[in-house]
This record gives sequence, structure tokens and C-alpha cells, in this order.
Amino acid sequence: MSELIVVIDGDCQFCQFSARLLRKMVRQDMTILFQSDPLVNALEKEIPSSNWAIDSIKSVQGSQVYIKSEAIALIFRDIRFVYQPLRLIFILPKALLDRSYDWVATNRYFWNRACSINVQKDRV
Repeated sequence: MSELIVVIDGDCQFCQFSARLLRKMVRQDMTILFQSDPLVNALEKEIPSSNWAIDSIKSVQGSQVYIKSEAIALIFRDIRFVYQPLRLIFILPKALLDRSYDWVATNRYFWNRACSINVQKDRV
């Protein structure tokens, strides 16, 4: 596996689209797994973290598990040159970025009616 592992929380069309888009945007070799993949269970045992319980995109690097906007910021660190201006969004406060992530995740049913992931309101 590559150094950066991305765990996407569902395997619906919206989540698959997101995975394809990330693969296109990021220049480094990146492993993308869906939450239902057996390798994710192995990662959870290998790298203990309370972040595994949160329904969110996750980035795993080294012994750290990042969620929501932190996970996306880590992924975008290796984004292709043409997409670099998107990194400016991370100037915004983390709370606002996480709230925006939650809004998109909660309303993904609007974009894809087949998505079965239920986003829980969590306070981290």
C-alpha cells in the first residue's frame, strides 16, 4: 500500500465519484478504500483511534487517522498543480470546514438517492 490511505465511508455512486475525483486530482500514489473493505478492519486494529467510529472520510498517514476537513487537507497536500488554488479554502476555520463537510455528507441524498450512509451528528 501507499503511504497515504484514504477511507471513504460508503460505496454508493456519490462516494465512488468522490474516489475517482480524488484519484484524478492527487498526484501521488494513494490507496483508496471503502469502509466496507476488509483491509479497513485490519487498519482499525493496527492503528487504534477514536476517529474510526466517526462516519467521515478518513486519511491515514503513519499512525494518525484524520477525519473530515483535516483528512481532505492532508489529501490536498499532494494535489496536482492545476488544482492547487483549491487549497486556499483551508484558510477558513476548521469548525466552518467541518460544518460544511457535514452539510454535504448529510445532503448527499440530494445528489444520489441510492446513498445509504447515515451521517450522525458528532462532536469531536
